[in-house]
Amino acid sequence: MMKQNLATKLILAFTLIAVTTAALVGMVIWLTSPARLGNLVTRQQLAVYKRYITNYYKENGTLDNIGRTFPQVDQPFNFFGNNQSDQGFAMDRRVPFVLVNENRRVVLAYRPEYVLGMLVTDETLVKADPIEVDGKVIGYILAAPERPGFTTEELTYLRQTYRAMALAAVAAIAIALVVGTLLARSLTRPLRDLKQAAQKMTSGDLQQQVAVHSRDEIGELGQAFNQMSSQLAHSNEMRRQMTADIAHDLRTPLTVIAGYVESMRDGVLAPTPQRLETIYAEIERLQRMVEDLRTLTRAEAGEQAAAAFQHQAEQHGVQLRAQSANNLPALWADETRIMQVLGNLITNALRYTPEGGQVTLSAARDGNWMALQVSDTGSGIAAEDLPKVFDRFYRGDSARSEQGGESGLGLAIARAYVQAHGGEINAVSLPGQGSTFTIRLPLKPPTAN
Repeated sequence: MMKQNLATKLILAFTLIAVTTAALVGMVIWLTSPARLGNLVTRQQLAVYKRYITNYYKENGTLDNIGRTFPQVDQPFNFFGNNQSDQGFAMDRRVPFVLVNENRRVVLAYRPEYVLGMLVTDETLVKADPIEVDGKVIGYILAAPERPGFTTEELTYLRQTYRAMALAAVAAIAIALVVGTLLARSLTRPLRDLKQAAQKMTSGDLQQQVAVHSRDEIGELGQAFNQMSSQLAHSNEMRRQMTADIAHDLRTPLTVIAGYVESMRDGVLAPTPQRLETIYAEIERLQRMVEDLRTLTRAEAGEQAAAAFQHQAEQHGVQLRAQSANNLPALWADETRIMQVLGNLITNALRYTPEGGQVTLSAARDGNWMALQVSDTGSGIAAEDLPKVFDRFYRGDSARSEQGGESGLGLAIARAYVQAHGGEINAVSLPGQGSTFTIRLPLKPPTAN
């Protein structure tokens, strides 16, 4: 089965719309043009009849005996009066009609179902066209409902109308093809760029950027792809750096262990308790590195914390969002402890932020430090309580703390974990406006003893 790309589908869609529209318009014109032309002919001929009848009445004061002078078929209409332009006007009579005087009597009968002198009912006159002279109804003209036949000139006019309609339909289809092709190319070009960039990413080249030329959904897709590509490339670089850092930190204890074991195997050194203790100390060092520093944590810690507390924030009616600067460096940290610190700060922020408020997690580099912040738009902390918030068992508002189930140890534990990483934590707050807790962690791990 032949594959059809998006551009071909769009071109076909535009062409189909143009063909369908042209067909519908053409059908409407084809069906209605003869009727419209027939109505025009009828109105024109009735207007001529009424002019003649009106002039006859003005000359004679009655419509009686009008049949004696009314022109027959193909005879010229010689109107009464002094207007020379009306004299000798010839017109074929294709519209059968009946003329009824003011007394409802037929005085002209060019329809087989009517005869002269016949009395016409009021119901029939409702369908008739009244004839007035100086505001007075002098009679009625009743045309046949059938459409009149067309002359050669009129048939030629209809054929020319159909021909012009066909040419317009062809032009519309051609324009639709051109517009569809141009639009399809403009829509599919960024998609082709995205496809090529994605294929390069699957080959391992993660740093891909596509040009964004619009602000519509396709432009937003391009921006999202560029952001994803940058983050993936940065994450991949961080993983490579993590691997190099781990290899570097593992090399020293492994070298010490390998040296002692090799010397003992070759008989150069005796396996004394002191030497075995040294080997065991290096093994413990490796265990601490594997267990305590097993995760390389970056700004994603804030995003993970935000995801973990998102449901709780929604239940409180609070907006929880995470934001971070681009190209943040890596830092060595105990992921479990740092997540516990962030979780404690987020829990406090959600507890004291009213419905409709906002809690924001952010990360940014500050020299040789990584700064993580948890900000809220809650009730804030009184100035006299702010210096004591990290003290053990301290609770500024006892009633509020007991109601919220606080132990008074959360912030003290958070400070202890941050200080154990060689970092620092502080808080700023304005009552009624909210609080901001800032964690500063060194980018490089502390030197092992």
